[in-house]
Amino acid sequence: MYKEVAIYFILLFFSGCSVFKIQDGGNAINKNYVDLDKIVKKNLTNYSFYIQRADIEINSGGERRTFLASVKFNRPDTFLISIRSKSGIEAARVFLTNDTLLVNDRINKIVYYGSGEDLILKYGYSGYFLPLLFGDFIFKGENVNDTVNCNEGVLNIISNYKEKGFKYCIDCYSEKILSVEIINEIETRPVIIEYLDSDRKDKIDYYSQVQLSNLKGFERIILKYEKIDVPYKGTIEFIPGKNYEQVRIR
Repeated sequence: MYKEVAIYFILLFFSGCSVFKIQDGGNAINKNYVDLDKIVKKNLTNYSFYIQRADIEINSGGERRTFLASVKFNRPDTFLISIRSKSGIEAARVFLTNDTLLVNDRINKIVYYGSGEDLILKYGYSGYFLPLLFGDFIFKGENVNDTVNCNEGVLNIISNYKEKGFKYCIDCYSEKILSVEIINEIETRPVIIEYLDSDRKDKIDYYSQVQLSNLKGFERIILKYEKIDVPYKGTIEFIPGKNYEQVRIR
């Protein structure tokens, strides 16, 4: 079971603003533009960080499963993710960069490995898109000014990157991202990521609760991030299981 959860959680989640409540603010009605450069500067991956605990809830087919994870990130693109049962037993450890994936499956004693090209061919995404789970603004649009006008306190902006479309919904008053839709021509419904809550650590804002909908085979996934260390000054090291079978991701 944990093998399935580990691989789906890391790889398979990438396949309208009117429903979101705009945050209250006395001057919200007068805010008529968003500084996109300021949004980018708020990206959590501008810093190395360590989320010591993430509570994960997966809902699919009337079944609800929960488990824990921890996430280490070192700039510019290196993640190390530990996935554990509620009792604290580690099921898998995942090392991920833009072009490399290593999964240490402790339940089945297998090390899965792959390149960025393998990831794109099999899943359609590389590790570049993982920062979306932490609220990063990866806007790559063309012919858009640094500041963009709002409509009734909300900014809707579309970005195209690596043959995918991203529709961002931003609260103009708080300049926080409310949601992003990932549009893939292969899928019939867009993946929707909603940023439901935020927190602050050492003057750095981060999204502390994220919800994903319309994932491949999943109705809803809820991520709650706790006990974050940012900026993180530690190192990341992936140690494969001794005598584990090695299987390439294809």
